[in-house]
Amino acid sequence: MGRWAQQHRRGGGGSNCLPFLYGNITNDASARVNFLVGAPIDAADFDATKFRLLRTGEIGDSVSQGDTNDINVDAANWGGDIFPGDVIEYTGTTPFICTPQFIVLQEF
Repeated sequence: MGRWAQQHRRGGGGSNCLPFLYGNITNDASARVNFLVGAPIDAADFDATKFRLLRTGEIGDSVSQGDTNDINVDAANWGGDIFPGDVIEYTGTTPFICTPQFIVLQEF
């Protein structure tokens, strides 16, 4: 099976944009999802409401810093209702982050 093409436009500026490399479900109960980018990022630059679970339409509540290249998005409404294979849509305007993006979640 192949991968399908993703359409994206640049976020808040720059000539290159970075995609999220993956979205891992790290805690089913609290519905924390960890997103990795191929460069350093700052959680303060992201709006949690721009991460939406496509299956239910529910949005993120908070963003926190993971390691240098990743962020965590928590959503109380996702708790117990987020599964590997679900898709998160990112529609934010963070500089140099591709938008929109569709990230298929995997179990950590």
